[in-house]
Amino acid sequence: MKAVLLLLIMAMSIAVPSTYAQEPNNFGYKLMPEKLVEGTEGMLQVYGLTNNIPIPNMIDDLIVVSSDQEVVRILELSTNQETAITSVKLEAVDAGTANIALAAPGFASEEFSITIYGIKQGEQRLLVKTVPDTFTINGPTKGYFSVELADIDSNPTVAKQDTTISISASNSEIVSLFQDKITINEGEYFAIGEFAVNKPGEVSLYAESQNTEPGNSKIKVMGISYDEDDEDKEENYRIQLYVIPEKISNFATSSTFAIVQLQGPDGSPIKATETIPVSLNIDYDKPIFNDRRTAEISTVDSLIIPPGSTTGYAKLSVQAGIEETYSVSISAEDYLVSDSVSFQTVLTPDVNEPLTKLKTIPMLASGSEQLIGVLYPADKNGVSLINLKTVESEINSSDRDILAISDDRMDKGSGAKLIYGKLGTIKPDRLEITIFGEEKETVFPTIYGPERTELDLVSEPLISKIMPKTNFPMTVYLTDEDKASWYFPDTSNVVMGPNELVKTAVQTISEGQSVALLSSQSLKEGKTNLEFEANEFTTTLNLNVGASKPSKIELAYPDHLLSGMKNT
Repeated sequence: MKAVLLLLIMAMSIAVPSTYAQEPNNFGYKLMPEKLVEGTEGMLQVYGLTNNIPIPNMIDDLIVVSSDQEVVRILELSTNQETAITSVKLEAVDAGTANIALAAPGFASEEFSITIYGIKQGEQRLLVKTVPDTFTINGPTKGYFSVELADIDSNPTVAKQDTTISISASNSEIVSLFQDKITINEGEYFAIGEFAVNKPGEVSLYAESQNTEPGNSKIKVMGISYDEDDEDKEENYRIQLYVIPEKISNFATSSTFAIVQLQGPDGSPIKATETIPVSLNIDYDKPIFNDRRTAEISTVDSLIIPPGSTTGYAKLSVQAGIEETYSVSISAEDYLVSDSVSFQTVLTPDVNEPLTKLKTIPMLASGSEQLIGVLYPADKNGVSLINLKTVESEINSSDRDILAISDDRMDKGSGAKLIYGKLGTIKPDRLEITIFGEEKETVFPTIYGPERTELDLVSEPLISKIMPKTNFPMTVYLTDEDKASWYFPDTSNVVMGPNELVKTAVQTISEGQSVALLSSQSLKEGKTNLEFEANEFTTTLNLNVGASKPSKIELAYPDHLLSGMKNT
């Protein structure tokens, strides 16, 4: 085929003599741009030369042929009569090299090669983004990540085939992945996944694929109230011991509770990131003979604070008829512990209508159900009793969105009872717990957590770069004063204001949820400001849709210019 083409071109150049000379004229040509990338179009400008000087006449019957239509395709030819330049429109179909042959009557044939540059695998890179990327150990644990296929300039590019990406974390104890591989499907340019944070520290999330530059993104999980320069952050945590009630009747076998709580330096409850065993020891003020502890007290030698909880407990039951003072102490490996606490068994007469007492421990506004204290019947001196009948007491929270009590019933024959409550996600200005029993009593619990005014709404796309006219996920979440992810305190609709570049669906986010994914669509290329609203929380996002601007601009022009002739 190529030999036939060359013979045809030679025959045409010999058969028709040149108007300007006996020798055939030559072709001058210029490719613009000088480098073509697959999937684009370019222009080949062709003009005549005699003795390397441009001819101010048009080239008649010009033939342009590509040796490989799968690499370069000739689309159309057009001649500008004012410039005498023939413009050949080319389509760069695929990466590779093709020969272009030029022929016209009176001209020596010309053949040259054009290289079409592809977005080669070796020039691709992966863009990784994590949202949110800052957490606190007492807050939400869920996050999302995206992996995006990009060219060497970090502009998003569509996958030519299904592309499998390996995902890993630099420390799996800090961050857990729900999957270790994700796939960017053919025709798409990103894929998303989920992760969960487990303990304080910093970790990198890596994405790798064959023949592709890997990408990564950092995730930070903060502890509570520690010095950033202190390497032994856990030494700032301590385990606090509570014994409730501190006085119990010896009229019958009765009980108290030893409660341990993991706390920060400021006394705030902290969620355990692993099982914390706590040893429990009980001593008498008086000398112990014949292992009286075994005979008098029924309990365990150790208890645990389970992962995700702030507390652990053990029930201490003392035989009837004993008057004694007991000292309870704890120890735990790698943790500071509080001082020992005493409780007493005392002689007290039976009471038909006991008072109802509630003693609380520090609480964490994290949206979870947790141990909040101990409820017990008591005499007027505060000594815990055994109920002689079922007591229909009532415990009311002044704000059930902040604290909802789970069960306040005390059955006949019962004594002290653990009370659990469902906490909200923000610290209240004030909260009262009212106990309605034989007498009304009000308790003011201590609750730790961010205040509503300390929360900020944040919105950002889950992917690093956005292609025009594509669907993509937008994220919306709240942060506390440390810029760490936090929970939404109320159920609300997340609404984005009208915008010409981006369209986003309204999304309902539930109370206690930490991050929402909004289905979004980029309508066209450009820069814009997006306004989001969720109840009283608002935010504005500066967004760029489309590829980044070129790093440099190259100017191309014909190699030969003729005075008095227009040139393009």
